[in-house]
Amino acid sequence: MHSKFAPIISIFSFLLDFDKKKRFQYCRFFSISYGSVCLCVFFSIQGYGCQDDTIFCGVFDGHGQWGHYVAKAVRESLPQQLLCRWQEAVALTSLIDGEKRLGDCQFDLLRQSYLAAAAAVDEELRRSRRLDAVNSGCTALSIVKQGDLMVVANVGDSRAVLATTSDDGDVTAVQLTVDFKPDLPRKSS
Repeated sequence: MHSKFAPIISIFSFLLDFDKKKRFQYCRFFSISYGSVCLCVFFSIQGYGCQDDTIFCGVFDGHGQWGHYVAKAVRESLPQQLLCRWQEAVALTSLIDGEKRLGDCQFDLLRQSYLAAAAAVDEELRRSRRLDAVNSGCTALSIVKQGDLMVVANVGDSRAVLATTSDDGDVTAVQLTVDFKPDLPRKSS
């Protein structure tokens, strides 16, 4: 623990609310930080990619001396990087396979676009002279929801949990992600 910095404990919750017709209503982000620097940042974009039925949101929790800068840089870069790669993939698939095939592979297109966008953001951070991205970083949790399709991507120990209502009216929490950290045996090999 660095003596210059007070210990920081972040507890955050990110809430998307949809009406009965599955239309986006609002997004809330709650953050409680104890210490001198809040390392968490978030974004929410309704109508992502100029598509009314698409929402993109994310939470990034920085770590290390430059963690808050890394989290902000990821927040600024990831939406554009993902959109660019997603649109390219959709255009190529439409040209090659036609519109019928496009609907069948939306998840795979978005998954591959996420991976390419994350690699591009990593490269941007690595080349940055403004911060030490080798010894600092951030967890990343983001969600793209388009119509009935929802894709959740995460790195680190940020988690997505879906609150749903059972048939008897009870609210149930469903964990959508698991920790993705290098020290976990199943992820390090």
